[in-house]
Amino acid sequence: MRSDLSPPPSLRQFLGLLLLIAATAFGGGMGAHYYHHFVERRQWLTREQFLQDMTLAQLLPGPNMVNIVAIIGQRFYGPLGAALATLAVLLPGTLLLVLLASALLAARDLPLVQHVLSAIAAGAVGLLVATAIRLAPGARGARYNVVVVLIVFALLVLLRWPLVLVVLLVGPLSVWLNRPGAA
Repeated sequence: MRSDLSPPPSLRQFLGLLLLIAATAFGGGMGAHYYHHFVERRQWLTREQFLQDMTLAQLLPGPNMVNIVAIIGQRFYGPLGAALATLAVLLPGTLLLVLLASALLAARDLPLVQHVLSAIAAGAVGLLVATAIRLAPGARGARYNVVVVLIVFALLVLLRWPLVLVVLLVGPLSVWLNRPGAA
């Protein structure tokens, strides 16, 4: 370990920083925020330690940015640090979500709110379609992808099957159809 590292933060400093980042950073790029604060600005971790922890976070199930803070919390403070770091990073977004959902539910019958929600839904569908179009060329090589897409569309949209059931049935089918050596 480098000798020029700063001493580990107090638990209060660590959790305060996590709360601040979680409350002010939106969208992707959270890894860059954590790297900036933990490695570059405060020098609590070396670049190598951060990359090692990020690699482990990406191998674990769950969101990478929640995993990385749990791993760093574990590194500094053991299991309690991991648990508190996870809570600190999830708390601001969860509170905001609950507040917005409560406000929307209270105002759901107002025409303006209905129009805004319809516009948001249209935008979300547009983003989903744009993402599917951008990802489609990468799926061309697999033999049965078009068939799998049509099956999923039919089950979800036409027959209105639950998403979980469709994933549980079609996921293994897709893997089996596209396995190495399949005709």
